[in-house]
Amino acid sequence: MGLFELFWDYNQQQQIRGAQNAVQQAAVDVESTRRMVDELRVQIERMNLVNQAIWELVRDRASLTDADLNARVQEIDLRDGQADGRITAAAGNCPKCGKLNARGRTKCMYCGTALAAPR
Repeated sequence: MGLFELFWDYNQQQQIRGAQNAVQQAAVDVESTRRMVDELRVQIERMNLVNQAIWELVRDRASLTDADLNARVQEIDLRDGQADGRITAAAGNCPKCGKLNARGRTKCMYCGTALAAPR
């Protein structure tokens, strides 16, 4: 075996070891991600349970209906200007012109009206 072949074989073995290490690290990362997803799933299920309990208490004591809840959910969803099923705290409407402004601004970027301090 010549010197070139020896270096070639050594280089190939190094690349194989590097690939094996990358595969092992990927497996560790996948397992870690799977555990995090499982934990998040448990937390979401618990939040759903608590939210349902809170809603039933409020509904029963305040004589509200599921339609009342759905209407409020839609109203809150639209506060950021998009019906996307998410609550976004990154924007607020100007009290004068009604245009959407980034939360944290002190003046409306459209009309210059002073905006309420962020909550």
